[in-house]
Amino acid sequence: MKITKKKFESFKKNLSDKISREADIRKSITETEVEVKDENYCFAKYVRGATLGDWTDAATELAIYKTYAQSTGTTGGFLVPVKTEARIIELLKEKSVIRSMPGVQVIDMNDKMVINRLDSSVSTSWGTENAQMSEDTNATWGQVSLELKKLKSLQKLSRELLENANPSVDNVIIQEMVDQIALAEDLAFLEGTGGQQPTGFYYHPYVKNTDLSATLTFDDITEAMYQIEIAYGRINGWVGNPREKQTLRSIKDGNGNVIYAEGRITDPANANIDAIYGVPAKWTTTIPITLRPDTSESYMVAGDWSNMLIGNKSQIRIETTDTGGDAFEYDQVYLKAVRFVDMALRHPSTFVVVKGIQA
Repeated sequence: MKITKKKFESFKKNLSDKISREADIRKSITETEVEVKDENYCFAKYVRGATLGDWTDAATELAIYKTYAQSTGTTGGFLVPVKTEARIIELLKEKSVIRSMPGVQVIDMNDKMVINRLDSSVSTSWGTENAQMSEDTNATWGQVSLELKKLKSLQKLSRELLENANPSVDNVIIQEMVDQIALAEDLAFLEGTGGQQPTGFYYHPYVKNTDLSATLTFDDITEAMYQIEIAYGRINGWVGNPREKQTLRSIKDGNGNVIYAEGRITDPANANIDAIYGVPAKWTTTIPITLRPDTSESYMVAGDWSNMLIGNKSQIRIETTDTGGDAFEYDQVYLKAVRFVDMALRHPSTFVVVKGIQA
């Protein structure tokens, strides 16, 4: 904004007169009394502080500013510009974890896929020379199927918002849509109920499960490991709510010492419970801490994650339109994100859900 010399001098004189009339006002940022008089303030320092926020060696000018400038435009507030940073503070949200579990297999596919599986093996028997052999009919076959489910998000933006926002609002919204699709996918992998969404671990009919109805202990951890081991599997990862992480790292030995304290464990990776008995543990608030199955109860999932299959179309489809639906009539722009995904377990018995975990 430009200002003529005449207007500048007029503003300076008016401000000086107002200061002189109210010279009894004393205040500074350090609460040191500063007498405000015409001869002991600098207009340049005032403008510098009001516009740039730099009040170096300008205690008097700051007192004037705090008294007259910010609250009322006619006493100087018009000189203070409103600055908007050209960025948006992102929303704090959980990170998806299931796809990053060790060994998870991701398969790019179109719609449906079937994988044949041997469900039970052949049998053997002992015999003598020239004895008749009995036919073995114990081998059975099954299938693992993947059928993609549709996960979607639709957002509508006004044309004015899209054109005038700084930064570009469509990029921000699209990133949020992609992030939320990833979290919705994670929740379905964990506890999807089937039908229009995948059947997750919590409701899978062939995944091992146990209901503690108690606080988690290391005995519960080793019991879960044992259940997988007798099914010819080996746990290579855990997923749970951070509440259970806090429970485990608070467990003390017989002398009152925290078992997982720094310097008191064999494996340093366990110091922050980012590994349990040497295998990765990931913590996510996507897993709820109530109604699993009862009030204030949660669950953990563990297993051999190389037996998890994720089928999806390789990319999340992002589309925009300003003519579809009633977008043209209302001068809007539609943003749409679509993900096709499903999950299956090659050997469900190599996974366990420890439910009923209390605080």
